[in-house]
Amino acid sequence: MCDNLETSESMIAIIKKFEGLRLKAYKCPAGVFTIGYGHTENVFADSEISELMADQILRKDLQKFEQAVNDMDLPLLQCEFDALVSFVFNVGIGNFNKSTLKKLLLQKKFFYAAKEFDKWVFAGGKKLPGLQSRRTKERKIFEGRKVEDYQDSELDSLIENLNDDLKHSNSEIKKAEYQKNIAYLIENKILKSRITELLEIINDANL
Repeated sequence: MCDNLETSESMIAIIKKFEGLRLKAYKCPAGVFTIGYGHTENVFADSEISELMADQILRKDLQKFEQAVNDMDLPLLQCEFDALVSFVFNVGIGNFNKSTLKKLLLQKKFFYAAKEFDKWVFAGGKKLPGLQSRRTKERKIFEGRKVEDYQDSELDSLIENLNDDLKHSNSEIKKAEYQKNIAYLIENKILKSRITELLEIINDANL
């Protein structure tokens, strides 16, 4: 059983920037009365709050999203937890529960899970710059995991997953794509100790 985490103060500050502060009720694009930092429960047309109240409401709202992430019972780093809470706060618990992102997390495929953030940038069938910016920030926070944060078993699992993907790849999957991924890992100082092994896997795949 993993310890339950709470959103860091730095992440709360980032969520506040994402959401923006409104002290008077307004209708969001979906037609829902909203106030504070994206709060929608028991909000009416004439509702007004102070900045202090908005902060208190946000922290209370975050609790259920924190629980949704903690319920996965994964050994998450603080950076991963923070990014996921922000993501779930934005897309909703229902959407998160049905997402490929959660499925990959439960399989402990953290490298692949990180890529899923980039897919959640649409609203009403349109790609929104605001969502793109948010997802990019969330992914970067999530990927704060460095080599020293990985246990040997996790590294072995990642190597195995990559190897399996390569074995079952079709002709459309190019060696260059995997080399690009490795370049990304090097740039972000992730899995530096395993780069040689990853390259050997790619060469053995004969793509």
